[in-house]
Amino acid sequence: SYKTSPPVRAIAQCRARIAHAWRSKRRIMLFSSLFFIYGFLPPLLILFYAVPRTGFRRALLIIASLLFYAWGEPIYVLLMIGTVLADWLLGRLIGEQGGKSDRARRVLCVLTVLINIALLGVFKYTDFIIGTVNSVFGCSLPLPGIRLPIGISFFIFQALSYIIDVYRGMYPPQRSFSRLLLYISFFPQLIAGPIVSHGELIPQFWEKEKRRFDFDNTLRGIRLFVIGLSKKVLIADELGKIADAGFSDVGSLDSVSAVLVILAYTFQLFFD
Repeated sequence: SYKTSPPVRAIAQCRARIAHAWRSKRRIMLFSSLFFIYGFLPPLLILFYAVPRTGFRRALLIIASLLFYAWGEPIYVLLMIGTVLADWLLGRLIGEQGGKSDRARRVLCVLTVLINIALLGVFKYTDFIIGTVNSVFGCSLPLPGIRLPIGISFFIFQALSYIIDVYRGMYPPQRSFSRLLLYISFFPQLIAGPIVSHGELIPQFWEKEKRRFDFDNTLRGIRLFVIGLSKKVLIADELGKIADAGFSDVGSLDSVSAVLVILAYTFQLFFD
């Protein structure tokens, strides 16, 4: 029966895990929330253009990004800062080996990648691995119940993109820790991506023509924000209600309803 088939059960279980993870994150600041739209973004934009010096603007964006992350993860913001610090130090070591020892650079790069992947694996897959071992071998090992930090996949892979670019010699290692911290923690792409390359994002913070207020660019930005907000609130959230109702009672669905629920979930993810 499709009602108990592995694909339907897998989708339902996956959705349940995602929903549980999001509920456990309590006060995450969504871009569609009223607080973000009225209480966070406008004051930040006003302060950004009111502050004249680049260094102060950088500090303002870092503080705003860390507060944005700490809104939902007050403890794990320290994990993110520590990860950036480790990658900054290792990136500088890789850069200092340029022209000296390719083997040392390769070892440092592999070490940095392994540290980041191990960190991601501990938080994301520990319970899954232990649960699988319990199921396969009939063990009863306790699950640690490690809470998944918001956006850990995005900031880990963003950091790895920087390290790999430095190793390949595409960009020099970042000498300023604050610049690398801003690149990785920048709030618009921190918790949901996309993963942006170091060379694409960093210059935008310092180029003079991009630091000045531009009315036309502001209007284009507002237009894009409104389009995205409409897709999220008017389409994705409404489709999510259909998917929630369907996956909460899979056994009562007929064939047509099951297909519609799966499609609703698919397009919810697309528009979200």
